[in-house]
Amino acid sequence: MMKRALVLLFLLTAIIFVGFGCDDSNNMPEAAATMTVVPITVIEATAAPQPTVPAEPIILAEPAAALADESVVIQVLGLEPGQTVTLRASLRDDYDRRWESEATFVADNAGVVDVATQAPMSGTYTDIDAMGLLWSMVPKTVAGSAFFSLETSQVVVTLMAESDGETIGTAYLRRLRLGEGVSTKNVAENGLVGIFYEPEADEPVPTLIVLSGSDGGMDTPKAAMLASHGYATLALDYFGNEPLPLSLTEVPLEYFATAVSWLKTQEIVDDTKIGVVGTSRGGELALLLGSTYPELFQVVVGYVASGLVNGNISRDGVGEKAAWTIGGEPVPFNVGFNREEATIPVEKIQAPVLLISGKSDLLWPSTAWSEIAINRLAAHNHPYPYEHLAYEGAGHWIGVPHWPTTGRDSITHPVTGGKIWFGGTAVADAFASADAWNQLLTFLEANFR
Repeated sequence: MMKRALVLLFLLTAIIFVGFGCDDSNNMPEAAATMTVVPITVIEATAAPQPTVPAEPIILAEPAAALADESVVIQVLGLEPGQTVTLRASLRDDYDRRWESEATFVADNAGVVDVATQAPMSGTYTDIDAMGLLWSMVPKTVAGSAFFSLETSQVVVTLMAESDGETIGTAYLRRLRLGEGVSTKNVAENGLVGIFYEPEADEPVPTLIVLSGSDGGMDTPKAAMLASHGYATLALDYFGNEPLPLSLTEVPLEYFATAVSWLKTQEIVDDTKIGVVGTSRGGELALLLGSTYPELFQVVVGYVASGLVNGNISRDGVGEKAAWTIGGEPVPFNVGFNREEATIPVEKIQAPVLLISGKSDLLWPSTAWSEIAINRLAAHNHPYPYEHLAYEGAGHWIGVPHWPTTGRDSITHPVTGGKIWFGGTAVADAFASADAWNQLLTFLEANFR
């Protein structure tokens, strides 16, 4: 009531001042000589609007649907200052295995938990990390299981907030492996086995052949993600499935030249810009292809690669035969041949080269072996951009970002049946995967668009 009275008094005073405030009306401006009375609505004064604080705690997870390589915002709002909250994340992979992570936080003075600015008190990761809840997930059903998402176009992550033993909020994130407008088709012609990813475009686009490592199969996660960034991609299988060689033994390099020829028949493909991206043995292969067919490849990228050619991998043995052939003859390899003969002549590559490695790689010394290629490029004054990203603490498990990097120790190799160790730490692999991916996209944008 007092506020209403003060407002009314102020308005009446204003009217009196405008209408009668001058003793000599002849000296008043013409426009002010006549008082105009207008209707006045008396309203009660209100305070300035304050930021909305939810009445109950909620999880803010945005964007709710995003490409799997994008970062997200994860916050808990509406808490009491100092309140302890545990955030849990979970998903099921393509094999219906459950993966989980957790992190416990204390709400700040505004009653907010923000994983991008606060370190957890405890949990599956320890430092400030906006994506820590995703990469630190661990398998709950099979110990030491590697994380694979090979078939589905998206993975749903469930987020739950708990306090004092009660669930106080739930949210969901859809992590998309395939961007809007990207189409796929199986390739089974000319002896090729693969999946072709075609982005929506009005004109031909740069195209990448994407190669997996000694585990075989197709590297569909990288191929799908790169296609989602506007590149046509061919995830190419090269052993283990009919009509291909049954193992990584004496695989003809001509097979990959055939793949390039097939790509050039596709309308979406810019046939002046075809490159190759390979991981592990696929990275070795990428360097070898760029050196053998320099006219075919306009960019070469190797994840945890090797500047040396290595021997075969099969259930019957490792390094006893050649992994690759050219013209029906074995390509010299590091076991059983002179090492100099096994060194890939990367100076023949007529394209930019990007290599990525982990300094704690235990599967093979990818940093040292990548340096063999880099040093050789430098010695021959390679006229194209070339770079080697070597990550401290990272092992062999460097790939697409924001996927779990924890299920990577003591894995059974799908071809040899033996145990393998990737080395590195989960946190270092997660950082390397995210940083290298951003650097890869930047490198391609600068040198391949």
